[in-house]
Amino acid sequence: MTLAVAAIPEALPAVITISLALGARQLSRHRALVRRLPAVETLGSVTFICADKTGTLTENRMSLSCLYGGGRRVDHLPPDAPHQPLWAAIGRAMALNNEIQQDRGGPVGDPTELALFKAAQQGGFEKRTLLAQWPLLAELSFDAERKRMTTLHRHGPGATAFVKGAPEAVLPVCTRMLTQEGSAPLAAEPIAAEAAQLAGQGYRVLALATREFAHPPAEISVASLERNLTFLGLAALIDPPRPEAPARGGRLPERRHRPGDDYRRPSRDRSRHCRPVGTGRRRRSRVDRQ
Repeated sequence: MTLAVAAIPEALPAVITISLALGARQLSRHRALVRRLPAVETLGSVTFICADKTGTLTENRMSLSCLYGGGRRVDHLPPDAPHQPLWAAIGRAMALNNEIQQDRGGPVGDPTELALFKAAQQGGFEKRTLLAQWPLLAELSFDAERKRMTTLHRHGPGATAFVKGAPEAVLPVCTRMLTQEGSAPLAAEPIAAEAAQLAGQGYRVLALATREFAHPPAEISVASLERNLTFLGLAALIDPPRPEAPARGGRLPERRHRPGDDYRRPSRDRSRHCRPVGTGRRRRSRVDRQ
C-alpha cells in the first residue's frame, strides 16, 4: 500500500483536474457545456457518434421546392391552378390532407405539413374556405408502418379521400393517374424514377393521391379508403442544412479522425435523401439562395 501511494505523484489529482478543466473550456468555445469534468475524458474516447439530422444537421425549416405532376416539374402551383383539374386536385390535397391548426398566431403543425399548407395557400387554396365546401368526415393518421395519411371529405352526395405519403407506399395502392388530359392508367415506373431522382438531390419526397366515392363509405378503414387510388403528383420539400454541417464531411468534429472512428446520421428518411444532406453534396435550390 505504501509503495502504491509513493508511486503516485502528489500533484497528479491537480494535474488531472486542470487538464479536464482546460478541455471543458475548449468545449465551451464551441457552445458545449460540460457539467461533470470526467465526461471530457469519456468524450475523448468516443469512436462512434450518432447525430440527429432534422434540426441538428438541418435548420428544421421545411419548404416546398418543386412539384411534379402530369409528367413535368414546376416550382409552385400555377397561377391558374384552380381552373386546371390536375393542379386543382393537387392544391386541394396539399391544403386539406394535414393536421394543421389555425389560430391568431398563424398556422401551427408539423414542419412538413406546414410547408405543403403554405404552398397551397400561396396557390390560392385556403383550407378554411375549402373545408366549407369539402367538410372533413374522417381521418387516418400517418403511421410508420403504412407511411401514409388519409383524410375523407364530403363532396356533394359523395365523398373524396386525399392521401399523402412516401412514394413507395402510395404508388402500390394506386391504379390510375390524373394528367392534364384526364384520368389514365397508372405509369408507375417513370413516377418512381422521378421520386428517386428528387430524393437523390436531397429532397424529401411525398406522393399525393385521391379517390372519389359515389357515397360516403360505411366503413372507415385503411382497406376501404387506401386502395384503387388515383395518383396526382409528387411534392419535393427541402430542409436546408446548417452552414456548419457540410463542413464536418462525415468526420468526428474538432478532433483527429482515427482509424475505426465512425459517424452516423439516424433518420426515418430514405437513404437517397439523407446522403446528400449529410455530406453537403445536395444541389442548391432556389430556397438556399433566398
